[in-house]
Amino acid sequence: MNDAPFHAPLPQAEAALVGTEAGYQEMIARAWKLVPMLRARATETEALGHVPDDIIKALVETGLMKIVRPARFGGYSQRPELMYDIAAILAHGCMSTSWVFLNLSSHDLMLAAWPIAAQHDVWDDNADALISSTVVFPAGKARKVEGGYMLSGRWPFSSGVHPCGWNMLGGLVAPEKEGAPPGMRFFLVPSSKYRIIDNWDVIALRGTGSNDVEMDESFIPEHHTLDYVTSIEGRAPGIADHPDELWVKFPTYTAGFLILGCMVGAARGAYEGFVQQARDARDRVSGRALAADPQYQSKIAEAGALLDMVEVFVRARWKETQDAVLAGVKFNAANGLKLRRDCAMCSKMVVQAVDILFALTGGSGLYESNSMQRVWRDIHGGAAHVIFRWDVHGTVFGKVELGLPSLMPGMAV
Repeated sequence: MNDAPFHAPLPQAEAALVGTEAGYQEMIARAWKLVPMLRARATETEALGHVPDDIIKALVETGLMKIVRPARFGGYSQRPELMYDIAAILAHGCMSTSWVFLNLSSHDLMLAAWPIAAQHDVWDDNADALISSTVVFPAGKARKVEGGYMLSGRWPFSSGVHPCGWNMLGGLVAPEKEGAPPGMRFFLVPSSKYRIIDNWDVIALRGTGSNDVEMDESFIPEHHTLDYVTSIEGRAPGIADHPDELWVKFPTYTAGFLILGCMVGAARGAYEGFVQQARDARDRVSGRALAADPQYQSKIAEAGALLDMVEVFVRARWKETQDAVLAGVKFNAANGLKLRRDCAMCSKMVVQAVDILFALTGGSGLYESNSMQRVWRDIHGGAAHVIFRWDVHGTVFGKVELGLPSLMPGMAV
């Protein structure tokens, strides 16, 4: 553990990109250059069950994995919207790779809110360290001991876990007072303390390698833990250690909008490819040009409009949130519930758009050689994430709107 100031300077040309609009645009350009490779290897990635090592290496070497890491630790200190943009771009080629990129890179922003000693433990040792997560809190059982916690459990959905040296695991802490509810806490755990259970046998997002991880009861030092409610309320200890890094204060309520980038990009890529092919497509039975069919035209318009509306919606929410951060506005649970409602609704709209495209594809969309079926599966798989569950977030927002308590931990209204 090292509490001394730490600097991991980027090369001079790269350092000029830190926190600048030029840096933002440069990262966008680097992401687009990877798309042809990701598209060409999407089938391979799916068959492998996780993102190939050389693709992970490319993401690291291009600097994309540390775009939101604080400059103090060798990052580019860009605003979180860039994660959404790059996830959307990479998803044009492979949604699984996009999902892993988003999952792992976002943890740099999360780690910046942890005690500074934990940040040193990760980044001093390895400037290219990757961190996975699985924050299914009931899966982890913890108890307070002197200097930290004893933690054990088995957690599902640790996306992109294979190349990671660390994992952020959720756990319930046994209450110290009888009758009190358990505490919800994050635990930063090195890969040496857990095992990867290769059980990611699924129909969607196969390339994310979102396997279970399991660990026997092990000691986790206090500075490698973070209280969930403290974090979601914007009172995390690491915030004070990065006074010039406004994005460390970014509310966790917006996490769904980051993940949404994977879905929007995959759907947009499918839409663009479909429209291009449809211009010359003919009905196999009648031989009639499909582009001349009014119903076909109407459905194309509907899918495009849905995706455009999502894009406008998302950009508006990013701007509102980023303006609030810059202005020093304190976020509250009411803001968070609205953001989660809006994110879940955007997910529904993306699913509607890709369902339209899949239906228009007809029987040819059932062939594994047709990328449309993979996009359709992956979009539905992404929408199954708890952060997009309309029946959860829509219901909670509706309760509060009607004057009832939300009853959500850390989001009490």
